[in-house]
Amino acid sequence: VYAALGSLGVVGVSSAVLCVLCVQVLLSVQYYGYVSVDDRWSHYSTSHFLSDVAATLCVVAFSLSICAFFCSTFELFLCLKVLKMSPDSHMRIMRFLREAMFIRFLAFFGFFVSIPLFLLAVLTTMLSANVVMGSFASTGVLIVVVLVALIICIAVMAHGVYAWLLGSLKLPDL
Repeated sequence: VYAALGSLGVVGVSSAVLCVLCVQVLLSVQYYGYVSVDDRWSHYSTSHFLSDVAATLCVVAFSLSICAFFCSTFELFLCLKVLKMSPDSHMRIMRFLREAMFIRFLAFFGFFVSIPLFLLAVLTTMLSANVVMGSFASTGVLIVVVLVALIICIAVMAHGVYAWLLGSLKLPDL
């Protein structure tokens, strides 16, 4: 049980670090992306495309890593809460972790996909740092990515609440 809780903690911390790094790269893309209206159309082809790609990769990597962070910290919180209430509840925690395996797999798979996406975003930002860039990424892509991340976080929360109230983490009646 403690190894599973430790792995949840490690993934939570590493995804939080990746979230912070994604925000930093996204802010640098936005900083380099500022140009005046007159200069925007003269450098549109390469610079606008590179800034849109870098910003989109950063937002996707951020959304995937924030899902993994939320999933791991929420499950870790629930498991530690059960351990605090009754230290001999290892079987209930393992049953909860088995039931939440599919959602956790999706969130952690997203985290491991977000690492190469983040590296691609950094590479794109480095390539475009010397070029005057265009505007921020398209709003439609950002909205879709954030909505998918929100749906995954809501699914993790709903499963955790179900397990706490009715499922494997429910305290036995005294």
